[in-house]
Amino acid sequence: MLNKDSVIVPDISNLEEILSSRSGYILNNNLDPNLRFEIYNEKNNSRVICSMTADHALFSIDIRNAEDKELLEILEFVLTKYNLETDQLVEDIYKCYKRRINEFQTDYERFWVIYRYHKEINGVLVRYRAFVND
Repeated sequence: MLNKDSVIVPDISNLEEILSSRSGYILNNNLDPNLRFEIYNEKNNSRVICSMTADHALFSIDIRNAEDKELLEILEFVLTKYNLETDQLVEDIYKCYKRRINEFQTDYERFWVIYRYHKEINGVLVRYRAFVND
């Protein structure tokens, strides 16, 4: 059994509300938040694209321009709407980006998270995976 039972999928209006007070950040509202979301800022050349499996056991997040701290804060807030643990998320992403770390992992209660620096997109790849309970 996967330990992802309390993932909550916000509707598109909840995600739009998060960005309502953020200047220049746009939500791609053509995507189904049950499977995917995308937030970007053209001026900063920054973007977050998140795809998830149908059972929400895996969240695959690609961050372009991980130096954009406001984008990282938005991502953190969005993931809390999905009820994912984010205690060290912004710090871990920023550390991975600044130090060009090939890979490291953070364990939360229900998910483990892998961070990888990605040179081609000038960013970080983040993978949330649900723990398996026996």
